[in-house]
Formats: sequence, structure tokens, C-alpha cells
Amino acid sequence: MDYLACSLVVYQSYTFCAESASAISGSTETKAAAKFQCDAERLVGSYLCEDIKKKACGTK
Repeated sequence: MDYLACSLVVYQSYTFCAESASAISGSTETKAAAKFQCDAERLVGSYLCEDIKKKACGTK
């Protein structure tokens, strides 16, 4: 997988996650926890994509 494809997957996954999180009914804490999980997944995905880019470019 190249960097652009990776970024697209992360973006689409985050968008879906955020939409699902906003549809959750419950307390403010429940909604905040769901959004936090989406943000965490996006952050991890971004790091993975950066790693792919670095490997493709031959840098560390």
C-alpha cells in the first residue's frame, strides 16, 4: 500500500467512525469516549501511513 492509499483509508475510516460516534445516543461522556476512540484510531493510522512514506522514500 502506498502513502496516498493509506491516507485515504485512514480518512474514510475516521469519517465513518465520527459519523457513527455522533449517532450514539447517551450521555456526553459516552459520546466523548466514542469520539476519542475515533481520534485515537486516526492518530495510529496516520503514524502507520508516515511509516509507509518513510520506507518508500528510503528515510528513517
